[in-house]
Amino acid sequence: MILNIVALLLVVFALLGLWLCYQLGGFKRSRGKARGDDGFYAHSLPPEGAVFWVRFQYDCNDESEFKRLVARMQDLFGTFCEKHLPIPEADAPFFTELTTGKTPSATYAAWPQLRSVRRVCIRSDIGARCWYMSFNHATCGGGDFLRAGGAIVEGEVHDLIEPPRSNVFGLLCCLEWFRWMAFSGNILRPLPPVERLPGGPIEWPRLCFNFPVASCAKPDGEKIKVSTRVRVAHRMLEAIAAGLNGVIVGRPLRVWFAVGFRKQVGADGEAEVVNSVGVIMCVYTPGSTAAELETQLRRNKMHALGSYWLRTQFTGEVAGQQGARGRAWVDVVLSMASVRSCKNLGAGGLRSVFATPPFVQSYPIYCTSLTLDAAGGGETIVYGGVTASVKGFDPSAFGGALQAPTEPVVFPWQDAAWQQ
Repeated sequence: MILNIVALLLVVFALLGLWLCYQLGGFKRSRGKARGDDGFYAHSLPPEGAVFWVRFQYDCNDESEFKRLVARMQDLFGTFCEKHLPIPEADAPFFTELTTGKTPSATYAAWPQLRSVRRVCIRSDIGARCWYMSFNHATCGGGDFLRAGGAIVEGEVHDLIEPPRSNVFGLLCCLEWFRWMAFSGNILRPLPPVERLPGGPIEWPRLCFNFPVASCAKPDGEKIKVSTRVRVAHRMLEAIAAGLNGVIVGRPLRVWFAVGFRKQVGADGEAEVVNSVGVIMCVYTPGSTAAELETQLRRNKMHALGSYWLRTQFTGEVAGQQGARGRAWVDVVLSMASVRSCKNLGAGGLRSVFATPPFVQSYPIYCTSLTLDAAGGGETIVYGGVTASVKGFDPSAFGGALQAPTEPVVFPWQDAAWQQ
């Protein structure tokens, strides 16, 4: 009897897997060689849609000290790129100093070609105590950005996860992912999407924030161990839910946690998948606890392996369509990273870190966090940012629920320059 039930369940899951593969485009012809998420950037977005922009802002009163900091950063970044991320001629010069006081149009022109950056470029603004990084997601993965950021602040980063080593294990993880999507993720019962804002990120609410990790205190009565990462995620999701109060009603938030994987390198030495990323899916009900989020994420860890394995089975336009369908499910994307023992933060340290896709955002809410601790000791700080492309998002409610200072982010160029 038990064996019959097990066999029936296996058949049901196999049929469910075949149906989901069909819905994701697995049985359609594909044009193009880009695998996995690379196919999304190559086939489902305009060229500038792959561009990503990051601003590091420092608390530093001494201009000469900040210049020394920038010079060290430039050396470290140059060394990193020589070893791991060769810069194409089209991005030269990959490093330029901007000058505060120039018109925004001149500042924009000094990138140069932000819309068409091939791989990565960095810029510093001595007067504003900022340095900026722009990179192309079609040729740089999230792991590249994390390692580059770790090199620039002279810190230590966690090793990226190894992809599934066998198709059998990848398929098993994928079936577990399907099971969750069918019974917990509401993929078989489509829910109404949120209403998106017109225009682009330059016109949408953008906030940066920071808070000490120590302020994410364990509440009384909590019975399970909750990781620091989950406590930080829970705090940000609480704030996002407050900002979306009245916007998403009658259902939980659908959340992606991005998980970086080590790149698989082919026989030619090139990465088979540049954007080696999987996702852990979960649903977040406003008012739920950090312990409940920890429990859900523990159960759903296999999603990252299963989603990565499945997405890398597709190439070209089919991979692009799959990426677009997956993104249509999600309300919130959380991209979280940490760098330890940082040696190149300057005497005053960082004031903010903000990251966003500046031209095309595929999600209603995109939230990032970078947790840093200095080599000399002191508090471990979370530096984060949020960009909202959904109508009705309330920045003041977000800041109030976060219980941390927030600040609007202004791009260093005007709308007129943006359209160039």
